[in-house]
Amino acid sequence: MDKARNNCIQKQVSVLGCPDPVVHEIAYQYGKNVGIAFQLIDDVLDFTSCSDQMGKPTSADLKLGLATGPVLFACQQVSVTNSLRHTTDSPTELMSRDTPDGKVA
Repeated sequence: MDKARNNCIQKQVSVLGCPDPVVHEIAYQYGKNVGIAFQLIDDVLDFTSCSDQMGKPTSADLKLGLATGPVLFACQQVSVTNSLRHTTDSPTELMSRDTPDGKVA
């Protein structure tokens, strides 16, 4: 079941069970957060487990070219590393720019 549908179901159940809009929002946020947590775990397991353990093919998202959480994080890390590698400033000069007094801690 996709995340949007799960969130919708959570909210519909709360509407049927209780007329309070605050409860509806709590149910929606709960469903949303459970869906996000599930997806994060599924994405990590896709990289760290084998097909036998998962019970389904692993790396399927990667083979389809889908940008999952771990892929996006890795791309972000590579981008930062490459931008530091290609700069003419020394690491000390880069760090001193980020501190309020310009001193390296």
